[in-house]
Order: sequence, then C-alpha cells, then structure tokens
Amino acid sequence: FIMTSYFYLRSLPQCSSKELDLYLTENQFCFTNIEISDSKNTAKVFYSTAETSVPNIDFIEKKQFKDTYMYVTYQENDFKYIQETEHLKLTDNDLIPYKNKYEEECELHYLKAPGDTSFTYTNQEVIDSQRSVIAKFISNVGTNILFGAGVMNITLPISIFDTRSLLDCFAHKLRQFEFFIEKAVSEKKTVNKMTWIMCLMISKLHMSMTQLKPFNPILGETFQAKIGEKSTVYIEQTSHHPPIYNFLVLHPDVKCYGHEEPVANTSANSVSTRSYGNWFFEFKDGARYRCTTPSINMEGTLYGDRKLSIESTSYVEDLRDDYVGIIELNPDDRGMFGKVFSKKQTFPDYFKAYVTRKTQCTYKAERKDLFSYTPLSKHTKLIEITGNWGTHFEIDEEVVWQRNESQYKDLTRTSYTLPSDCTLRTDLVALRNQKQDEAAIQKTILEELQRKDRKLRSQHSSSKH
Repeated sequence: FIMTSYFYLRSLPQCSSKELDLYLTENQFCFTNIEISDSKNTAKVFYSTAETSVPNIDFIEKKQFKDTYMYVTYQENDFKYIQETEHLKLTDNDLIPYKNKYEEECELHYLKAPGDTSFTYTNQEVIDSQRSVIAKFISNVGTNILFGAGVMNITLPISIFDTRSLLDCFAHKLRQFEFFIEKAVSEKKTVNKMTWIMCLMISKLHMSMTQLKPFNPILGETFQAKIGEKSTVYIEQTSHHPPIYNFLVLHPDVKCYGHEEPVANTSANSVSTRSYGNWFFEFKDGARYRCTTPSINMEGTLYGDRKLSIESTSYVEDLRDDYVGIIELNPDDRGMFGKVFSKKQTFPDYFKAYVTRKTQCTYKAERKDLFSYTPLSKHTKLIEITGNWGTHFEIDEEVVWQRNESQYKDLTRTSYTLPSDCTLRTDLVALRNQKQDEAAIQKTILEELQRKDRKLRSQHSSSKH
C-alpha cells in the first residue's frame, strides 16, 4: 500500500546535502527518490522503512526550507493508497473551518432537570462507538503483552476522535473572549474588572462539553488564530511528559497568558479531568489577576447512563489589591437541615460566585500551582454573580449574559501560520475531509515519529520533556 505523511524541517532553515543526509539517517528514513520543486516550494520524497543505507543525495544543493512541507510516501504490495499532494496556501483572515458547532453541544446532546447533580449525555452513537473501542483496547493490550510490544504501542481507533487537537480545543473555549474583556476594560474599579474576568472563566464551561476525544498534541505543535477583531491566541505544546501547553492571548488593552497541564484520573466506570496551572490577566492600567480552572467528572464510560458534572470551586485572585473572586459550581444551598427535609431544586450548571476581601479569607497554596481561599465566618460579599453557566449569568440580580443571544467569534488565520500548526496535521486534515482510513494511517505514522523523537531526546538530553 502507499501511505503519505508529512514532517517539517523546522530545525534546518538552510539545508545542505550532508546536513539533510545526516537528519534523514538519524530518523531512520531510507530514500529511493527525492524531488524538489522550487515553483511550488515543496519537496516530495519517496521512501521505504527497510534498513538500508541512505542513497547519495548530493544533487540537492542548499535550499531555503521555510514554509516547506515534505510529502513522504512509501509503497508495498499491490494495494495502492494515493493522496494528492499540494502546497497549502493560507491567507490572512481565512476562516478556520470546523464542522461541529461546539457552542451548541450542551443544548443539543445533554439533558438536565431541577435537582440533578449532573447532566445526562444523549448521543448514543458516540457512546456506543467509545464503548466498542474499550473492548478492542483491552484485546490489544493482551495481544501486545503476549508479543512483547508493550501497551504504549497501542493506537486508538480514529472513530472516537474529534477533528481538533487539544490546542484548538483550548482556543474554542475563548470564542467569547472579546465580549467579556471589553466589558472588563471599560470598568474603572479593579473589583468590577475582576467580576468580568470571573464571567469569562465561567463562560468557558459550556464550550467544554464535547465527548469526542481531541488529538494529543505533539511536542512543538502549535496553534495560532485571531479571535474576533482585536484578539489573537498563540498556543504551543511545550512538554511531552507531563503534557503541558503554554498559551498567550493578546488584546490591545489586555495580555492573558499561562499554561495548562491536563490530568485525567480513571476508575472502572468513570473519569475525572483537571487542568493544572494558572491563567494570568494583565491590564494596561496595572490590574493583574490569577485564575484557576475547575475539574470535570464523567460517569458511565463502560455501562449505565453517561453523566457529566462540574462541581468544584475555582478562584480569581487580584494580584494588586485586596480582592478575591470565589466561584462555586453546582453548590447545594439547602444547608445542613435543608438537605434532610427538602429536595435540591437547582440545575447541574447552577453556580454562585462572589468577590470578597483576601484579608477576610484563609489562603492555602496547593500542588501544581493550585490555591484556595476559604472565607472566614464574617466576610463581606462585595459583588455577587449567579446563574446557570449553560444559559445565563446575573451580576447583582441583573442579567448580563445569555447564551442564545451571545455572539461567538470565529477563529481565523493570522498573517503567518507556522508549519507546526495543529490544523495542518495530516491526520486531522484527513479526518476533517471524512477520510477515516487515511486519517488512521497518518495518525499511526505521526505516533511512530513521536516515539522515535522521544527516544532520541532521552539518549541525547539530560532534561525531561
């Protein structure tokens, strides 16, 4: 069969034949033919994985490999699998297309009722697909152990994946960034700015409801896009193990930055995920805030109803003044005796949040950049925010946001897109074009390259990634 893959010579801005020869040899690529087309600024390479010496490639002179994709193809037996290769021309302000409307996921595929502590997921097609994968995964574990291949060599079926990497999943949660940031910028008082930052952090939750698994980013993978008229987001996978990505969102009056380390804890029929790390917001007037994010819990991975809940507490800390915002997700307001004599009446996306003074709280630093503030018995609620994060917010009983009336900004291209951008991954490109077989092949190739890179890093570097 013929398979096509891509990789980037990002580390070789100018490449001589000897340099390219060395690079290809170290990565165990054995070439049979190489074509370079200056007119299209592309390189097409045919290779096999046989352990033979790399042929002489002295005919390649020094060339500028900036923005160049190498299309790699190998062939075996009679079955042919051919992909058209063409240079991708990306233009400033081009819409980055996505088939799914992720902002509608909460409304379309989840049920909620008063008194529920969690949402019920209703897309049975996705649930059945994921459960069949688990059975196949268990089977592959046994086979790999029997033949000594190891669990890490198991590739998950493409059918359970979203058409996004974890990096552009992050960017999608910020599609209302400008709405809340513009509100915050217009406020004179730092406590009022904090209120809108809290609303922004809460607004991300209804954009986090998809059950499809995002692709794990490769070390060095990036994503960059414009969000609306004024904001631009930049994200890079900066660590392989543990998996960490850093982000930067620029607005003329605000800089938002930080890192996240997604961690998932699984049990027999459930999974709990949390992104460790902090968000920071810096305003031109000197106001600075630090934020944490909540955990998400899912039950029914193997059997029973699929349930999803977000119940933890998160915080927005004023780094300049004596204020802290406390966001309680899905709290039970009935009190000790109320829990005995009455039923819970709130929805699972109910929240209450408020701003108080840090001096009226007990501070605790926790692991992995997490922190918490516990209010003392006597504390003042300066501003209160309540609502259901899937539908509406209220500040001091005034509705300030409604999902069905909100504007979600599209993600569009910046003036220059790095070749390492996750939207250019060959497996994701194939999956978005509904070519699942091709996407599965490309995913396997990229995973093998990633394993080789990790092996090289462990051999030649003392630092861990």
